[in-house]
Amino acid sequence: MQQINKAVFLDRDGVIFANEYPDGTTNYNQDPDNLVFEKGALEGLKLLHEAGWLLVVITNQGGIEAGYISAELLNRVHERMMETITHAGAEITDIRYCPHLHTSDCSCRKPLPYMIQKAAETHSIDLASSWMIGDMTVDILAGQRAGCSTVLLRTGFGGEDGYYEAEPDYTAENLLEAAKLVEKKS
Repeated sequence: MQQINKAVFLDRDGVIFANEYPDGTTNYNQDPDNLVFEKGALEGLKLLHEAGWLLVVITNQGGIEAGYISAELLNRVHERMMETITHAGAEITDIRYCPHLHTSDCSCRKPLPYMIQKAAETHSIDLASSWMIGDMTVDILAGQRAGCSTVLLRTGFGGEDGYYEAEPDYTAENLLEAAKLVEKKS
């Protein structure tokens, strides 16, 4: 019989990576040698990993279709991100990204639950026992549509995306606080 896993699905920008550099300029996380992590992100990932959660990144990366970043450069960013996270004592099981703009007619872009559902199929994840953590309502809607519990972070965009409305199950200041909440509520 196949093991059923529980997972925490995580948006990337505004959850793991900071959306701004410390000097206040915009950070698009396109330079693998200059990644800026959100406060509490690495500690939160380590806590979740040590508690036995699969960690799956679910991220919209429309900059590929817009021509701001190539898929090859995005993969290098993700490789460096995973190296840093591994060094901090956690492990990312999978990264799923949508390369399309929000104006594209695709089936993978959040708030659609496609990336979460496909990761669940691949890794035998029980979505009802799993969580989605994000900084925008688009993340919360994707998690809800997939059947996960949700946490909206006040980091990054803090819920304001201008396109969707959704009420999360919980809110938290950062990923470390969210990780503690997930452990307490599970």
